[in-house]
Amino acid sequence: RVRQKSPRAEPVVSVVELRGPSFAGSGQALRKGAFSAPPFSKGGRGDFVNALSQADRQRLIQRYGSGVAQIEKFIEREATLADELIESLPFLKAEVHYACWGEMVNTLEDFLWRRTRIGLSRGQGIPQAPEIAAMIGQACGWDSKRVNVEVAQYIQRIRWLNDALTIDKG
Repeated sequence: RVRQKSPRAEPVVSVVELRGPSFAGSGQALRKGAFSAPPFSKGGRGDFVNALSQADRQRLIQRYGSGVAQIEKFIEREATLADELIESLPFLKAEVHYACWGEMVNTLEDFLWRRTRIGLSRGQGIPQAPEIAAMIGQACGWDSKRVNVEVAQYIQRIRWLNDALTIDKG
């Protein structure tokens, strides 16, 4: 008996349809891994290997697995992305860019609540919201109006949640 070899299956590439305000109606589809990193403004190019502490590198590997290679590429292109996103919280600025590139973050709230849980921390990310929204805007191609709307919506949502959780003891 002769066994016939089954034809090789072509590798499956998942296609993610981008939706949301920034891609509404564009019909763009991206193949994960089939596009390059987003462009950044000119920044310092440093020795990114030394820019990450061992603890940061270990945390990134645990959180992103093989995605840490892309985070390191972001840092290699712009060394300031190795800086802390928020003092006393374990997040780097490069994680904002990775969230847009690899996790398809499409709102400020999505990043602060779902991707990092910064919204659950003291201050709920409100003081840093404008800076983080600007970083997301840079990585996702938002205009200044969209950045301002994202910040306003996030602050409005936080106020609503805080009001809803307040128990009237009167």
